[in-house]
Amino acid sequence: LLALFFDLKFVVPMVLLFEATLGLLLIPHVSRSVDFRQLGPLLLGMLIGNAAGAYILASLAGDTLRLALAGLVLAFAVYMLRTAQRPLRLGISHRWGLLFGLGGGVFGGLFGMAGPLVVFYLAHQIDGKERLRATLILLFLISSLWSAFLYSLNGLFSGATFRVALTLT
Repeated sequence: LLALFFDLKFVVPMVLLFEATLGLLLIPHVSRSVDFRQLGPLLLGMLIGNAAGAYILASLAGDTLRLALAGLVLAFAVYMLRTAQRPLRLGISHRWGLLFGLGGGVFGGLFGMAGPLVVFYLAHQIDGKERLRATLILLFLISSLWSAFLYSLNGLFSGATFRVALTLT
């Protein structure tokens, strides 16, 4: 919603600060439930994808980014509407983790929303909501901290980003 009123190059890094802070607060409470077997290929793909996404975010014009975000949100909404009554249950091999992580990482670095692809993949890999939630929290925390580093390298953090984030907390 913030992307409607502000430039994505401002919104994405600001939201990332909240995401990283929440992850740091939550991980001590859920760390025992993390499914570490799922993290390897998925995390590797996300870290590579985050680098590509952060570079694209720093390089593209704001209108192009908004259009791409709108397309992604629309595609996910259509998917959710089509599968709401009967969720897809696919036999996705854990070997696909790298690819789903790469896609999620690009979307995470570019729009701050790695969630849809990563949640879709892990929901087909992990049984139990508590284990799924804990694994996602750790995965998104690591991804957020890595993205913060990448955003710093690409000049996407500004004083205004930190001021607005502090004001909203």
